[in-house]
Amino acid sequence: MQYLYPIWFFFAAVFSYFAYVHWRQSNMSIRPFTARGLEEGKGKDSEAAALIAEFVRDFNKYLETANETNRSMNRNATIMYFVAVVVSVIALFLSVLA
Repeated sequence: MQYLYPIWFFFAAVFSYFAYVHWRQSNMSIRPFTARGLEEGKGKDSEAAALIAEFVRDFNKYLETANETNRSMNRNATIMYFVAVVVSVIALFLSVLA
């Protein structure tokens, strides 16, 4: 039975690391897109500039949705890894008491 102690400790350590990594990833986001060098209303390119500005707005909405989805998925993974850590620690203590 003594060979189980390091195994449960190893599982707890690995799951703790995974929880930390996913928590860090949940706080990261893709920065908004900007189209540089466009000035609306100048010359014959104003129609193209308006279309590009509309694309940039739509693309940034997509990025916001992707960021929110990634944030919630990584936070859910963090919670589940933390639950795995708790279960590993409980199993470690139960194996010590047995």
